[in-house]
Amino acid sequence: MYVSSTSLDSLFIVDLSTGSATLVGLYGDSAIVMHGLEWDSSTGTLYGASSHNNDLYNFDINTGAATPIGTSGLSSFINLGYDSDADVMYATNCGADSFYRMNRADGTVTLIGPLSGPTNPNGLAYNRDDGRLYLVDNSTDNLDWIDVTTGAANLIGSMGSGNLLCLAYIPIPAPATLALLGLGALAIGRRRR
Repeated sequence: MYVSSTSLDSLFIVDLSTGSATLVGLYGDSAIVMHGLEWDSSTGTLYGASSHNNDLYNFDINTGAATPIGTSGLSSFINLGYDSDADVMYATNCGADSFYRMNRADGTVTLIGPLSGPTNPNGLAYNRDDGRLYLVDNSTDNLDWIDVTTGAANLIGSMGSGNLLCLAYIPIPAPATLALLGLGALAIGRRRR
């Protein structure tokens, strides 16, 4: 699992069995505030979105270097979620509390619709077992699933109090798990050797 550190401006790999983090490398720009990370399994690309300029980035997963792709035009923290079945990258934004489709080629977004509930959307994770995209709201500490055709969030329930910033789907032998971490951003992917 890849993890972003907003205070160290670096990319890490976390060993899910031990919880230990290993530095991959610096982003190469200390202004980057990377809150949204997502792994694109169709291309083996790690993407991220920085709130300092609202750009979409891709990463060299061997060095941690972040390369800007283009700007989304959004403000505040951008979160990414990749639907591996439909090959679509989605985004939420704390500034607008809305749901978007993210263009991975140029970083632009297309509004799908308002979330209609969550006020501080943070982590997104696609669960390929049930075909749903999930969201955690840092203001209400609620877990929702998103209707990707309208953008409407559907409340599942409270996660309890905490600083819930990211969400990841971890396919493990029954049952599958949505992992919540009070870290920066995270994404699950395979590192090329």
